[in-house]
Order: sequence, then C-alpha cells, then structure tokens
Amino acid sequence: MSAPLTDISCTEHSESAISGRFVHTHALQVALASSECRASHTGEMWSEAMLLGLGGGLSAGSLIWNFHAYNAAVLTLGFHHCWNEPERWYRNVLRRIGAEGIWRQASGHRRADRALESAIRHGHNALCWVDEHHLPYLHVNAAFDGCFGWVATVTAIKDEQVKINEVWGQPMRVDTTQFQQGRRRNADHRHRLLFIANTMQAPQLHVAIREAISDHVTHLSSNSNSIGLGALRSWARTMVDNRSRRGWGRLFVDGKQLASVFRSMYEGIVARGMDGAGLRCLYADFLRESAAVTDDATLIEAATLYDNCAARWTDLALTPFLQGGQFGIDPTPMTAYLAAMHDRFEALKTGDTRRIEHCSEALNGLNSQLDATPPWTPSQQALLLASLSERVQALWLMERRALSKLRQWLDSTQT
Repeated sequence: MSAPLTDISCTEHSESAISGRFVHTHALQVALASSECRASHTGEMWSEAMLLGLGGGLSAGSLIWNFHAYNAAVLTLGFHHCWNEPERWYRNVLRRIGAEGIWRQASGHRRADRALESAIRHGHNALCWVDEHHLPYLHVNAAFDGCFGWVATVTAIKDEQVKINEVWGQPMRVDTTQFQQGRRRNADHRHRLLFIANTMQAPQLHVAIREAISDHVTHLSSNSNSIGLGALRSWARTMVDNRSRRGWGRLFVDGKQLASVFRSMYEGIVARGMDGAGLRCLYADFLRESAAVTDDATLIEAATLYDNCAARWTDLALTPFLQGGQFGIDPTPMTAYLAAMHDRFEALKTGDTRRIEHCSEALNGLNSQLDATPPWTPSQQALLLASLSERVQALWLMERRALSKLRQWLDSTQT
C-alpha cells in the first residue's frame, strides 16, 4: 500500500492554469513554461503548433478494440507522429528545441512517489502517465481499466489530492491514492514521469523545422496498412468489408456496439483533448509559423491545404450523427447522442465535477442504449458505412495533395 504523498506545490507562476489544444502539446507547453524555457524565435512560450510540428507532425493510424465481455468497442485514432510511441515523440521535440527532459520510471511505487514530490518541490510541473480509468473526471468505462493512458500535468499535491492542469484549462483534483494506482496500472507506462530541467544549445530553428517536416513527409508517405496515408486507404476498405474478420460489416454484423465506435471516432477527431479536425488545424498553424521563420510562402500554401483537410475530417466525424436521415435512419437518437457528447465536453471546460458527472452519466446511458438497440437496419447501416468509406477515400486524396506540396518544398530547399 502506498504512503500518502507529501503536500507540496510549484511556484505560483508554474501552477497557474493554461488551456490548450492537444493533450500532449499542452502538457509539454506547460512543463516548458514552468522551467522558463522560451521559444528561440519569439522569446515567448513555445506555441503548441510549433511543438506539434517539431515532434514530426501528423499521422493517420487507427485501431479497433473489442471488449466482448463488456459488449463494448472503441476506435483508437492516432493523429500525431509517434502516437503509439509517446516517449519518442517527446524526445524528438525536446531535442529540436534544445531542452533537457528528465525521465523517471521507478520500478517501485515509493521511489515513483519520491520522484514526483522532488520534481514539484523544485518548481517543475511534472508530466505523469496515468491510466484513464483512474482519472474520475474522465468517467471512463470500467471495461477499459488498464487499457488507455493519459498524460496528467501535476502542479501540486495538497490535502491528499493531486492538482492537475488539464488541457481544457481547468485545474482538476484527484485523490492521491487513486492517482498512485493509476500511475502503476498500465505496464507500458508504469510510473513514467517527465519534467524539464534546463535548456541546452539548440540547433537553428529553421534546420529543426526542415528536419521535422521531412519526418512528417516520410512517415505519411508510407504505404503500410497501419501507419501513414496507407492506413487511410486500409480504413476505407475495412469500413465496407463484410468478409474479413477485421471488416466492419463482420465485426458489427448486427449493428451492436457501432454507436460506441462512432462516439470514439467523433471524440478522437473533434473533442477529446484537442481542438478538433484531427490536429490538421494545429499543423496548419505550425506551417504558418514556420513560414515566418524560414521566410518561405510555400509553407503558407501547404497550410491552406491542411486547413481544407481539417474541414473534411470534421465532416467525417459528424456524418454518423447528422447524415443518417438520407439513408432512412431516424435522426433523433443520433442527434441526441451528439448533443450529449457536446454537453460533456463543455462540462469538462468548466471543471465543475458535478456537472461533468451528470453529463457523463447521460452520455453513457445513451451510449449503452444505442449499442444494444441500434437505430438502423442492416441495409441502412451498409449505406452509412459506404458513405463513411467514400469520405475517408476523399480525405486520402486531399492529404496526398497537402503532402505533395511539402515534398516539393523539401526538394526546393535541399542543399
């Protein structure tokens, strides 16, 4: 059994809440700010857009998780480079901005607790990897206990509660015992902790930008079915596949649990720790900021192409909720479902735990109801999935055009 964590907090500056656009860039931005690590080109706090870009840009991965014992399914979407290797992503960013990250991953909980207390005591915001189920304000289904990790930015420990600066800009509090359990729940990131020690000599920013864009282009150019833009084509095929065991037509032959997949698709693209559009808007902002650093308008043209991709990603996320009527599906249940997701997301922004709990319970109730009794017939489901597949195919073409523009930029700037 873990001993209680010692009451301790960061300085007033580093403990102040900062709202963000994406959970990982926000966490790193807050950690850098607490260590007075400023952007080399502005002298201000590093922007989330620049951090996303310097991490290697975007990705396009997807995985379906089926939890048959709980009648639950989740679609996991990976939109940033190294999304399935988070430590590598953080190391890439820190190297390119010239910041020294101190990593701790103790084998025992006592050493892990001391490492966290020490980081906070020395004025650092500490990034802790925690199982989502053990962060009560996320209200994650018990079926997913131990399955998914979340990065929590800890700014203080007081009165047996851990204070966390969350991406939506409201400080959240978690019982220390529950937080400790969450830190050790998942073997992949058990007791992982990161804080920023100091700055080192960074490479010239325009060099780092070019290297990062090269990573982005190389990664997304892959024809693999699991990473890069090749994964988008594979996803489009899977949506209308009725034969293979991974095909959605076979996985969801009776339509059950498909509502959960649509929920995780919407939350993954639009409203789960990010400002939407599959991070395409954030990456477009990186390209615009980089254009100012490199004095090259070609990057602004590429940014516009990614803005267009962003609109298509949002359209894809909304399709199951707003377009079902054209296939004869009663729109009422799915529009109510969408409204419940929006209410929960807005509640998270307030930090009001009672409101969050109320909205989460309402959403989870609708989720269970729609999973058990889908509002579509098999033929209507087939039409809806075909429409989604067509949209993913169109996205693949748009993403290829945006990637081609960046490939041209790399060729034109090669020395």
